[in-house]
Amino acid sequence: MELKEQLEIKAKQVEEWCMEHFNLPFDRLAETIGERKDVYCYDNFNSVFPVKMIQKFDDDMVGQIFEVEIVHAEDDGKKISLQFEYEGELYESKMQYADYLDARKEWFINPQKRKKQYEKFEEKFGFLVGEIEKMIRFCICVKWILSIYF
Repeated sequence: MELKEQLEIKAKQVEEWCMEHFNLPFDRLAETIGERKDVYCYDNFNSVFPVKMIQKFDDDMVGQIFEVEIVHAEDDGKKISLQFEYEGELYESKMQYADYLDARKEWFINPQKRKKQYEKFEEKFGFLVGEIEKMIRFCICVKWILSIYF
Protein backbone atom coordinates (compact mmCIF):
# COMPACT_ATOMS: atom_id res chain seq x y z
CA MET A 1 0.00 0.00 0.00
CA GLU A 2 1.35 3.39 -1.00
CA LEU A 3 2.08 6.06 1.60
CA LYS A 4 -0.58 8.33 0.08
CA GLU A 5 -3.22 5.61 0.50
CA GLN A 6 -2.14 5.00 4.08
CA LEU A 7 -2.41 8.71 4.88
CA GLU A 8 -5.88 8.90 3.30
CA ILE A 9 -7.05 5.93 5.37
CA LYS A 10 -5.58 7.45 8.55
CA ALA A 11 -7.21 10.83 7.80
CA LYS A 12 -10.59 9.13 7.39
CA GLN A 13 -10.10 7.26 10.69
CA VAL A 14 -9.21 10.51 12.49
CA GLU A 15 -12.25 12.26 11.02
CA GLU A 16 -14.54 9.42 12.19
CA TRP A 17 -12.89 9.44 15.63
CA CYS A 18 -13.43 13.20 15.99
CA MET A 19 -17.10 12.87 15.06
CA GLU A 20 -17.59 9.92 17.42
CA HIS A 21 -15.90 11.45 20.46
CA PHE A 22 -16.37 15.21 19.99
CA ASN A 23 -19.31 15.51 17.56
CA LEU A 24 -17.16 17.78 15.39
CA PRO A 25 -15.09 17.28 12.25
CA PHE A 26 -11.32 17.41 12.62
CA ASP A 27 -10.99 20.92 11.16
CA ARG A 28 -13.26 22.28 13.93
CA LEU A 29 -11.65 20.38 16.79
CA ALA A 30 -10.16 23.58 18.25
CA GLU A 31 -13.71 24.52 19.31
CA THR A 32 -13.47 21.89 22.06
CA ILE A 33 -10.64 23.71 23.85
CA GLY A 34 -11.72 24.19 27.44
CA GLU A 35 -14.15 21.26 27.51
CA ARG A 36 -13.55 18.75 30.27
CA LYS A 37 -13.04 15.11 29.28
CA ASP A 38 -11.92 11.99 31.08
CA VAL A 39 -8.39 10.98 30.16
CA TYR A 40 -7.25 7.37 30.41
CA CYS A 41 -3.57 7.14 31.35
CA TYR A 42 -1.55 4.15 30.14
CA ASP A 43 2.13 3.34 30.51
CA ASN A 44 3.24 4.96 27.24
CA PHE A 45 0.33 7.18 26.18
CA ASN A 46 -2.92 8.86 27.21
CA SER A 47 -6.30 8.54 25.53
CA VAL A 48 -9.72 10.20 25.70
CA PHE A 49 -11.38 6.79 25.45
CA PRO A 50 -10.53 3.43 27.02
CA VAL A 51 -8.16 1.28 24.99
CA LYS A 52 -8.17 -2.49 25.25
CA MET A 53 -4.51 -3.32 25.78
CA ILE A 54 -2.90 -6.63 24.86
CA GLN A 55 -1.02 -7.90 27.92
CA LYS A 56 2.32 -9.66 27.86
CA PHE A 57 3.07 -12.75 29.90
CA ASP A 58 5.35 -12.29 32.90
CA ASP A 59 8.69 -14.12 33.01
CA ASP A 60 7.46 -16.21 35.96
CA MET A 61 4.81 -17.73 33.66
CA VAL A 62 7.44 -19.35 31.39
CA GLY A 63 6.70 -23.03 30.85
CA GLN A 64 3.13 -22.86 32.16
CA ILE A 65 0.31 -24.20 30.01
CA PHE A 66 -3.07 -22.46 29.97
CA GLU A 67 -6.34 -23.57 28.41
CA VAL A 68 -8.07 -20.52 27.01
CA GLU A 69 -10.97 -19.62 24.74
CA ILE A 70 -10.28 -17.50 21.66
CA VAL A 71 -12.25 -14.24 21.72
CA HIS A 72 -10.89 -12.70 18.50
CA ALA A 73 -9.15 -14.27 15.48
CA GLU A 74 -7.98 -12.55 12.32
CA ASP A 75 -5.40 -12.38 9.58
CA ASP A 76 -4.71 -8.65 9.28
CA GLY A 77 -2.36 -8.89 6.30
CA LYS A 78 0.78 -8.80 8.47
CA LYS A 79 0.12 -11.55 10.99
CA ILE A 80 -2.32 -14.20 12.09
CA SER A 81 -3.66 -13.11 15.47
CA LEU A 82 -5.50 -15.17 18.08
CA GLN A 83 -6.64 -13.16 21.09
CA PHE A 84 -7.79 -14.74 24.32
CA GLU A 85 -8.51 -13.77 27.89
CA TYR A 86 -6.64 -15.18 30.86
CA GLU A 87 -7.53 -14.13 34.41
CA GLY A 88 -9.55 -11.19 33.07
CA GLU A 89 -6.75 -9.80 30.86
CA LEU A 90 -6.49 -9.86 27.06
CA TYR A 91 -3.48 -11.69 25.55
CA GLU A 92 -2.48 -12.49 22.00
CA SER A 93 -0.72 -15.29 20.19
CA LYS A 94 0.48 -14.15 16.80
CA MET A 95 2.20 -15.63 13.79
CA GLN A 96 3.93 -12.71 12.08
CA TYR A 97 4.74 -12.94 8.37
CA ALA A 98 5.45 -9.31 7.47
CA ASP A 99 8.63 -7.39 8.17
CA TYR A 100 8.76 -3.74 9.17
CA LEU A 101 11.26 -1.66 7.26
CA ASP A 102 12.10 1.20 9.60
CA ALA A 103 13.79 3.26 6.89
CA ARG A 104 10.53 3.45 4.91
CA LYS A 105 8.18 3.17 7.92
CA GLU A 106 6.30 0.41 6.09
CA TRP A 107 5.37 -3.22 6.52
CA PHE A 108 6.37 -5.62 3.75
CA ILE A 109 4.80 -9.03 3.36
CA ASN A 110 7.36 -11.81 3.13
CA PRO A 111 5.65 -14.34 0.80
CA GLN A 112 7.83 -17.29 1.88
CA LYS A 113 7.25 -16.53 5.55
CA ARG A 114 3.50 -16.11 4.96
CA LYS A 115 3.32 -19.50 3.24
CA LYS A 116 5.18 -21.15 6.13
CA GLN A 117 3.03 -19.43 8.76
CA TYR A 118 -0.18 -20.43 6.95
CA GLU A 119 1.00 -24.05 6.76
CA LYS A 120 2.05 -24.00 10.41
CA PHE A 121 -1.32 -22.52 11.42
CA GLU A 122 -3.29 -25.11 9.45
CA GLU A 123 -1.19 -27.96 10.86
CA LYS A 124 -1.44 -26.68 14.42
CA PHE A 125 -5.16 -25.82 14.53
CA GLY A 126 -6.76 -27.81 11.70
CA PHE A 127 -8.32 -24.70 10.15
CA LEU A 128 -7.48 -22.89 6.94
CA VAL A 129 -6.48 -19.27 7.55
CA GLY A 130 -9.43 -18.26 5.34
CA GLU A 131 -11.73 -19.88 7.93
CA ILE A 132 -10.08 -18.18 10.91
CA GLU A 133 -13.35 -16.66 12.18
CA LYS A 134 -14.50 -20.21 13.03
CA MET A 135 -11.85 -20.25 15.78
CA ILE A 136 -13.74 -17.73 17.93
CA ARG A 137 -14.97 -19.54 21.08
CA PHE A 138 -12.57 -22.39 20.22
CA CYS A 139 -10.48 -23.59 23.21
CA ILE A 140 -6.73 -23.90 22.78
CA CYS A 141 -3.79 -24.63 25.06
CA VAL A 142 -1.15 -21.91 25.27
CA LYS A 143 2.36 -22.48 26.57
CA TRP A 144 4.45 -19.44 27.35
CA ILE A 145 7.99 -19.83 26.01
CA LEU A 146 10.56 -17.17 26.72
CA SER A 147 12.12 -15.94 23.48
CA ILE A 148 15.47 -14.24 23.56
CA TYR A 149 16.64 -12.28 20.54
CA PHE A 150 20.23 -11.19 19.99
